[in-house]
Amino acid sequence: MKDVDREALERLLHDLPDDEEPQVDLVPGVLQRVRALDGDRAAHHDRARRNVLIGAVAAMALAACAAIPPVRDALVSVFQVNGIRVLQSPSPAPSTGSPSPTPSLPAVYEGLGQPTTEAEAEAYSSGRLLRPTALGAPDRVFPREALVTHAYGKREPAWLVMEVVTPSRLLLEKIALTGSHVRRLTVNGRPGVWVEGPQELVYIPHDADPRVEEPRLSGNSLIWEQDGVTVRIETTYGLADALRVAASMR
Repeated sequence: MKDVDREALERLLHDLPDDEEPQVDLVPGVLQRVRALDGDRAAHHDRARRNVLIGAVAAMALAACAAIPPVRDALVSVFQVNGIRVLQSPSPAPSTGSPSPTPSLPAVYEGLGQPTTEAEAEAYSSGRLLRPTALGAPDRVFPREALVTHAYGKREPAWLVMEVVTPSRLLLEKIALTGSHVRRLTVNGRPGVWVEGPQELVYIPHDADPRVEEPRLSGNSLIWEQDGVTVRIETTYGLADALRVAASMR
């Protein structure tokens, strides 16, 4: 996308309503404004440029939610624990079922931090790290700020267990997109949330703008707090299996 088109798109997104409970989906609203802009400038822009701009909206919608505060703030907060907040897009539809195929290893692990050993991760967390004994030893371990991530599976990981191991500012925002299902439930005696279906994870660095994480498992997420540690399990499996693994956290 050309810089001038990117700037136009960001201006459009910035002008979207910032209601606490928006009644329309973000993408159709942006598309409507793009088409209106095209009508106003028909004398100056040809059809090819309009198609490029409209097509780019769909591809950039998720990144826009992460990078432009007025748009991200328009989503509805449904659950929050130390370091992690779950947001939901307007008008969620029922669950769409099976997740997308697992991406390659570089995409799965990109941005999680430098690989380390489990012993070093334990020291990194000052002894607060929890382990899902049902999954055995992790295949990879990554520290990043207050986060430690355990990965299970070699060529095609099926489980990522991410933990916020110290009191922390907001580090992650889970966005439940239209077509996903959000369910509140109790996990090991504590309030939790299960997100199934289309979703994105936004990482909020302390020294940079929020950004959408690269796709990992394209799966479901179980989030709760236990013994002062916030746990996020991402998996291609269903709720029953996720709860079984959660029950084994020690």
